Parts: sequence; structure tokens; C-alpha cells
Amino acid sequence: VWRRPVANGQLPLLTLGAGVVLAELTGHGLKWPNDLLAPDHRKLAGILAEADWKRGELQQVVVGIGVNLRSAPHERAGALVDYQEPPPLRPFAEQVRETFARLDLSTVLDRWRARNLTLGKRVRIGAVEGTAVDLASDGALIVRDDQGHSHTVITGDLGFPSG
Repeated sequence: VWRRPVANGQLPLLTLGAGVVLAELTGHGLKWPNDLLAPDHRKLAGILAEADWKRGELQQVVVGIGVNLRSAPHERAGALVDYQEPPPLRPFAEQVRETFARLDLSTVLDRWRARNLTLGKRVRIGAVEGTAVDLASDGALIVRDDQGHSHTVITGDLGFPSG
């Protein structure tokens, strides 16, 4: 649970930041916006966040993180975090929670870029297809299409088309 103040424009950085925490703790890479991937691009973890508002004021953000430590839901799409022995769940969860609680949002974009598996790749999000070139200051993905036009994508299911 994130209870520190955060500007509305920085809310997406919380899910990116949770991904950064997982990537740095496990040594794996990130697919925009919120998936931890194995080297073969199978999903190791996913992150979702929900903001709690009262009278237009942010109260807290609850960040849910699912990590495949002991089993993977779909053998083709999912993989296990590759530890010799899976870490005990409670200490691992506490390490994630403590690291996330200390997260400095001003470092998230650079740290995400250092662990990304998306930038420089051909991607498709809805009707937008092209090369993922960077992140905007709010964490949105910038995609350059084949005609050279830039598209800023705020949300969507990102795929890596073949070809």
C-alpha cells in the first residue's frame, strides 16, 4: 500500500516502480508497463494498482503483485522465477514491500529503462504498431510507426508481433 503523496501525473510510475523493484530483486527484465519476463519472454510476474480516492483526494494506492515463485499458471506463457530453491514466501514478500515502500519515484524511469525488454523492439498495442522508442515522463510508452509518426500510449496490452 502506497500512502505517500503522489501527483496525479505520477500515478503510473507506481506500477512501473513495482516492476523495477521485482526486476532488481530477481535479476529479470521488464515488458511495458508491468510484466516481469524471463529471458525467453515468458511471464514471471504481473502488477496491478488501484487508487483509493475520497472527495477527489488520493488516499492510497494498493499495488497487487503476483510472482511465479513456485508454480506458473500457463506453461507456454508463464515461467518460474529461476531460484535454486524458491525463497520462503513471507521473507520475499516483505523484501518486496520494504523495497517498494522506499521507492524514489524520481528514479523509476531510468531504473525501468535499465531493466526493459521493450524499448527498441517492434510492438503492437491496439491499432498502434511500430518500434517502442522511449517512455514519456508519466511512464507512457512512445511508439514510432513505420511512417515515422510518434504515438504516446498510456495503457494497453503490448504484444511483440513477429516479422
